[in-house]
Amino acid sequence: MNPIKSKHEAFTLVELLVVIAIIALLMAVLLPALNGARYRTRLTVCSSNQRMVAVAATTRAADHNGMWPTRAMPFIERGWSAPNILKYTDPSEPAYSFDDRPNLTPYIPINEVVQCPFNQNFDFKNADSVQIHTSTAFFFGYQFSKGEQKLERLSDRMTFQGDEFDILVTDHFQRRDPYTDMAHPDHSGAPMTVILTDDATWIRNWYRLPGSLPGDGSVDLNYTRTDGSGFRVYGVNPNDPRLKKVPGRNKPASYILSSGEWRVLPDVRY
Repeated sequence: MNPIKSKHEAFTLVELLVVIAIIALLMAVLLPALNGARYRTRLTVCSSNQRMVAVAATTRAADHNGMWPTRAMPFIERGWSAPNILKYTDPSEPAYSFDDRPNLTPYIPINEVVQCPFNQNFDFKNADSVQIHTSTAFFFGYQFSKGEQKLERLSDRMTFQGDEFDILVTDHFQRRDPYTDMAHPDHSGAPMTVILTDDATWIRNWYRLPGSLPGDGSVDLNYTRTDGSGFRVYGVNPNDPRLKKVPGRNKPASYILSSGEWRVLPDVRY
């Protein structure tokens, strides 16, 4: 009886190259889809975090005779009352200092909720810097300028130059030449940097897009109203006609939606 001989033939170089090419093709097809799914998931988590902040602020207001958490320094003229700031301390002027964290920590986990899923992690809860900025803007207790209505009571609407706003929480989006600082990455594909600075005076956690104003890309932003409802606006750019330009930290540079405009937007509710 002749023994049965088995042959183990190796792959040829051509076959290996074909397999590698197929794998590369599959990766090229699947990776954009996976990245898109991850991006949409982060947008959803971001909107959920905003809603939790809104619920926490509303619950805190209900526990305090319907009064929103307020800052000792609401006026934009002082230059440090940008709505995205979480804490400001000035030893020379203690009357103008404020810290939102004690207002929120009984109701939400600050680090898990205030942190935007697109940005780097930072210990906001235990930070002792004199200024703490986040990528989420809070408008409760905020006044755009003297003489304007601020969110003081649950029934209030902010006003600015004849427009009313019932936005309570937003993603950070601010044009400050020659940069645009924003909470989410844009769609232009241009080089950006993520800013995270802790030098005892300034903490930021935003994307920064350099370049001229026409060259800036668009970004998708979440908004949450005072009643807890939310919506998303896609493809926002610094000159977007759907936005109202309102005062920022040092000059008119922040953007939120005016009430007259969002009623006609094809927004996405969650």
